[in-house]
Amino acid sequence: MNALAKTISSIFSFPTVASVAVVAVLFYESQLSPAKLIIGLLLIPWLPLIPVLISAAKGVVDLDVSARERRPVFFVAALLLMLFNVLVFYALDWLPLLKLSIAYLVVALATAIITLKWKISIHTAALAGPATYLSVLYDWLWLLPSIPALLLLIWARVRLRAHTLLQAVLGALVAAVVALLCGLAFK
Repeated sequence: MNALAKTISSIFSFPTVASVAVVAVLFYESQLSPAKLIIGLLLIPWLPLIPVLISAAKGVVDLDVSARERRPVFFVAALLLMLFNVLVFYALDWLPLLKLSIAYLVVALATAIITLKWKISIHTAALAGPATYLSVLYDWLWLLPSIPALLLLIWARVRLRAHTLLQAVLGALVAAVVALLCGLAFK
């Protein structure tokens, strides 16, 4: 069962879900060009993870940065890189990717603030936030596959003992509320 839980956690990780969000936003906005797709896929899902990937490759942390006390430095780095994304998309005048980057930045900031005091699930936040954002801006049908996927992910994170049930649920809830507010602001 742990192998299944690890697989589910990997499938619904931040880079996978953020990649789907980038493609979806560009598709819905009829801006699915090769340049926007490549740059969007490099910057939004991968750039904020570079510090974690480097540290994990050196054996300093695991890919999930499981130890809450180690998370702040990675959150600061990710927030700065997400801010860089916002500035890039603003400079390029790519409004749909700019809005998506702002939503990711705000969700990351909210989860970072909470993580200073209490551990919540970044995995569940990374799925619930984009699903909510896409459903508010484009089509509520995004919720249909997202809700069962989120329930599976919550099960997986608890099964792996990466989070308590409350931490997994609150990660999703915080991200969903923040993404809802961002989506409504951008509508």
